Amino acid sequence: MRFLAVVLLVAGCHSQTSSAPADLAATGTCTYGESELRGHVGAPITELSGLVASRAQPGVLWAHNDSGNPAELFALDTHGAVLSTIRVVDGAGKDVKAEDWEDITLGGTQNAPMIFIADSGDNEARETQGAQGRKSIAVYGLAEPDAHAQTVLAERHEFTYPDAPHDCEAVTLDPLDGALYFITKQGAPAPIYRARPPFIASQVLEKVGTIDYTIATAADVSTDGKRIAVRGYLDVQLFERRAGQSFVDALQAPFATRSSEVAAESVAFDSDAHGYYTAPEGAGAELWLTPCL
Repeated sequence: MRFLAVVLLVAGCHSQTSSAPADLAATGTCTYGESELRGHVGAPITELSGLVASRAQPGVLWAHNDSGNPAELFALDTHGAVLSTIRVVDGAGKDVKAEDWEDITLGGTQNAPMIFIADSGDNEARETQGAQGRKSIAVYGLAEPDAHAQTVLAERHEFTYPDAPHDCEAVTLDPLDGALYFITKQGAPAPIYRARPPFIASQVLEKVGTIDYTIATAADVSTDGKRIAVRGYLDVQLFERRAGQSFVDALQAPFATRSSEVAAESVAFDSDAHGYYTAPEGAGAELWLTPCL
């Protein structure tokens, strides 16, 4: 994961403040403008890997660190300042396992919002093309806490792939069908797997399609389900979803591609479901917002 970021950075990145590429065009309801530097992500976030905007608490972003860090959920404001550090615990009050947390997504309803944290990273599976790797991955489901809480109770859901282990850093919940989608990091095209609700203690994922994209590091779906964002180290691809179209079918033709500021592992639509935030790893990382004009 990190060695790939270094290689890509050496190869050369595009500035987020450069002019928008020609294909960053208007859709029926949105034109994307120049990306804006909103601020810097505060400590103790040093390896931001997952980011999502709260629907129930305007102005709050939820985030977590990458592998090798405690099981902690962070509440940020929209300029990157840390509002709270929240321990994620099990029913016994013990910290849950944080083997390789890679993405975060939202579910539930406006009155009962849920957060899902994907412990789905698997470097060994990527390096061995699935010959080795984790026997299972996990997603932690928790009721969205107050932005100033100290602890939050999580339920662990284990998933296995139907074929072989995969490295997966892009996980999102589709608000239109309630399913979790796992966009794997290896492969060209990259396989996509789905977990239908209700999520149980142990569940086998189903392969539902592919995406013509490699090294996906994050994904998000807008609140209204009409837009899907998939990002890699050097770009964000946006997908427009037509009425009645499935999640997988919508990923066949991106309507806009945005060059990235650095090798990053997060993307999150804003609470208005149009513009999106992104940030790289590293201490004091820059938080960017690409607005819908």
